[in-house]
Amino acid sequence: MKKSNKLSASLEDYLKTIKILCDDKGFARVKEISKKLNVEMPSVTLAIKSLKKKGLILQEKYGYAELTPNGNKVSEKICNRYKKIKKFLEKVLNIDPRIAKEEACKMEHLIKPHTFNRITSFLNYLNEYPEIGNSILESFKLFLEIESKTKNKNTKGDD
Repeated sequence: MKKSNKLSASLEDYLKTIKILCDDKGFARVKEISKKLNVEMPSVTLAIKSLKKKGLILQEKYGYAELTPNGNKVSEKICNRYKKIKKFLEKVLNIDPRIAKEEACKMEHLIKPHTFNRITSFLNYLNEYPEIGNSILESFKLFLEIESKTKNKNTKGDD
């Protein structure tokens, strides 16, 4: 994708939502996109217009939105980035799934390719060497528990 065609975080969210709806139903309606993203329908219409201009979706006036082949490729990248970051937050850093979902959605737009590649490599490492990976994850989980108890103990003395 050319630099001038770079998507804003907001347009990435629209494209990801359209991808999810299209994967589920084969198409996406403005009303469904609006509901899923918790935005007004005129905002969806503007986003769709912008995504159409960029050649990422197709839509007849007042019709369903569908991904173009390029739109599917770009949305796959966005969804993959989100899923891997979410997995890293949950599996490695032991973040609550609801918080990980929210944080991954924010991070997916800002993360630099080098950092994302390192996260992906680390997840691949854990999968490639499960005995080491499980040991690292369990040790870190134990460390978090001890650290939490220590912080709680220290704050109780502050009363």
